[in-house]
Amino acid sequence: MLHPAGTARDARFLGEGECLLLYTDGLSEARCGGRLFGEEGILAAALQLSRPTAKDLAEHVLDAALRHAKGVLRDDVAVDAARLARSSDASEQ
Repeated sequence: MLHPAGTARDARFLGEGECLLLYTDGLSEARCGGRLFGEEGILAAALQLSRPTAKDLAEHVLDAALRHAKGVLRDDVAVDAARLARSSDASEQ
C-alpha cells in the first residue's frame, strides 16, 4: 500500500478524481500513550471523506492525527496532497 520514497515496486498513475497523499513519519508516528496513529489511522481518516479536495484531505488527515495524539505531536509533520481533476471539474471552473 504505502512505501517510503524510492522503494516503490510498481509505477502507479492517478486516475481522474484520485488523490495522492504525501506525509512525513511524524504523521504516522503520532501517539496516544503507546498507540501509534499509523497507516491504519491515516487510511481511516482519508476514507471518511467523499471526493475531497487535496487541501481538505491533507487538513482532515492532519486533524485526525492531532485528535489521536490529544493535540501533542512529538515530531515535525509535513502533509501534502494532490488531486487529479476530473474532466467535468475542469469544465465547471
